[in-house]
Parts: sequence; structure tokens; C-alpha cells
Amino acid sequence: MKKLLLLIVLFSSVLMINFSFAQTGTCKLKVLYFHATNRCPGCMAIENKTKEVLEESFKTQVENGTIVFKSYNVDDAENKAISKKYKAYGPTLMLIEIDGKTEKEIDYTDTGFSYAKNEPDKYKTMLKQQIQDLIK
Repeated sequence: MKKLLLLIVLFSSVLMINFSFAQTGTCKLKVLYFHATNRCPGCMAIENKTKEVLEESFKTQVENGTIVFKSYNVDDAENKAISKKYKAYGPTLMLIEIDGKTEKEIDYTDTGFSYAKNEPDKYKTMLKQQIQDLIK
């Protein structure tokens, strides 16, 4: 019975995830940040600096759905399906370029950990350029 309930929850989560992204219709880029419940300063810097880049440089694209940002706690049961889909079992920053029905995944986690906390301006410049290249 527990296995059946778990399968139903996971299946429902996948449907809700796909439905929420399908709502935009014009989405060219998904920026997904995965984190655990307990977060280090580096993890928080990645999420905060990523949000700053989106708010400062891509506000219109976020508002019109061209870019979608989502943050997921990998420890929450409702996020297990999407965490598994992107192999995110801890802090992970994924940039997912959407071209029709095709998704191209870029794992930006290493760059985030290398620069977001200690060189935030460099991180923001690099991320901004990467996003600009992806949504051309």
C-alpha cells in the first residue's frame, strides 16, 4: 500500500511539474536550483546571486515566461521526481535550454560554487552572459 501511495505521489509530482512549465508556452530557459534543507553559505549565495541576475538583467523575460526560475528542496517528498529527473540530490544549479520539445541541460553548479560566494560580481557577469547566449 505504501509503495502504491508513493507511486501516485511521484506520478502526480511529475504531472504538476510538466504542467507548470507548459503554462508559459514561450519558455526558452528553465533555471532550476536544487538545495537541501540544511544550507551552507555557498548554497545560499548561489540561489541569491542567481535571483539577482534574473531580477536585474532579465526581469521582462521572467515576467513574460521566457525564463522560469524554480527552487526545489530535494529533501521534500513532492520534489523527488524532479530531483531524480535532473539527478539533483544536493545543491545543483541547472540551466535548461528549451527548443521546442527538446531540452538541453547545462549543470552550472561548479561555476556557482567557484564564484557566487567569494566573487559574486564575476559569478553574476558569467551567469548573465550564459543566459544571454541561451535565450538568443
